[in-house]
Amino acid sequence: MGVGASYLKAIPQPLRPFYERFLAATPDAGTTLHPNSHVYKCSFPARFRKCSMQVYALRERSGFIVINSLVVEAPHDPVLRVPRNPDFHAYEDGCGFIVQCSHCRLVKHAGEHERWDWVPEWVALSPSNTRHGLCPCASTIASGQKRPKGSAVCACV
Repeated sequence: MGVGASYLKAIPQPLRPFYERFLAATPDAGTTLHPNSHVYKCSFPARFRKCSMQVYALRERSGFIVINSLVVEAPHDPVLRVPRNPDFHAYEDGCGFIVQCSHCRLVKHAGEHERWDWVPEWVALSPSNTRHGLCPCASTIASGQKRPKGSAVCACV
């Protein structure tokens, strides 16, 4: 990558399709005062943080202005964020990788494939064998779908 390269190439899968759709839906410069926006998580080990990203297109879509702002900061909800110990045996998959959600930073449990846990130590400093994916809830959000009514509480919301 270098000068003139698409900035989307710097965004890893599985998030790239979301950003492709998100940026394509950003209004052209001068057409509205209301930017395209998206609320996302950016938590610290001991603090829940929700941020808002607002995007304005430059003239002729030659680029974008991106503004990220803090919306909420509070202690983690102990019901949604039960802290787990950083146990490599519990979280390394068959290939030796730890999968962390790019959206909410939960870590996929290797033995229970639908289980994603909050491991604060790995939010502070990810192990070198961490790769990123999306938990089921974040995958739904990234695909543009809405969770069905009555679905289980999602830690990504």
